Amino acid sequence: MARITDDILCFIYNKGETRYTDLLDAFVNSGKCANQTFINHKKELEKVGLIKKKISELTKRPVYYVPDEHKEEAAHFFYRNLLHHLIDDYFSKEKIP
Repeated sequence: MARITDDILCFIYNKGETRYTDLLDAFVNSGKCANQTFINHKKELEKVGLIKKKISELTKRPVYYVPDEHKEEAAHFFYRNLLHHLIDDYFSKEKIP
């Protein structure tokens, strides 16, 4: 999976349920990726079943979530992604002796 795909999956896994507008804010509006790139990666996750869309019982609006049968796989990506970000942060900072 591409890094942006991992990031989308991890974002949804971490939130539990998330609205499409929250995904747009986190990825497109923040400048992390272009709108079409985001859509392509989101569709890929939906196609393989790692994320699904449902109507929230609380808000009665569509939300994305990770189905129970894929939570373990999503957790793997979440922790791997977290480790990647920690390593990137560590090596991107200048070392001062």
